[in-house]
Amino acid sequence: MLRKWLTFILLVILTSCSPYKRYRTIDDNFWKRNRGAEPTINIGYLDIQAAGDSRKTRTNLMSSIVFHLKSRGFSVTDLRDYSGLLEGKDLPQTRRLSDKEVLLLAGSIKERFLFQGVYQETTQFAIPADLTSVSLAISVYDARTGKHVGEFRLYGTELKDYNLLSVFNLTERFADDFHSAFQEGSK
Repeated sequence: MLRKWLTFILLVILTSCSPYKRYRTIDDNFWKRNRGAEPTINIGYLDIQAAGDSRKTRTNLMSSIVFHLKSRGFSVTDLRDYSGLLEGKDLPQTRRLSDKEVLLLAGSIKERFLFQGVYQETTQFAIPADLTSVSLAISVYDARTGKHVGEFRLYGTELKDYNLLSVFNLTERFADDFHSAFQEGSK
């Protein structure tokens, strides 16, 4: 019996230890005032600063974020779908929009939320294994007003064997955090 309890306690400790630290800053007033907001998201530009093949990381990061958000019931589109609108308002398509540029875009897209963010990945060469540090910071804007309503940050340091599955797990944690904030605001 004691062995079962020790095994259970060890499993709880091991599964609760995440290599990622999470931080969330949200505008509580916005989330409370917008109870039951439509679960529609437009993924804006994500700056990818990664060692190695950053195009591959960008593709996998974006598709992983979309997958996790859709699996939680959100409708997700891409800001690149609005290239004509961006061009008409003289807004960039190859970098993140500034807060002032988001204000110019406000009300022009049909989705409720606009995401923009930065993903950074650095590798420190070490023996016996390389260590990777990553950070994902996603800013959330109210697409109707252009107001910044939240930011979600995840950090992981000294990660061994960081690979595409790790990117998948990182974005899953982000989607969990956003979904949790959305649900709390919808109550």
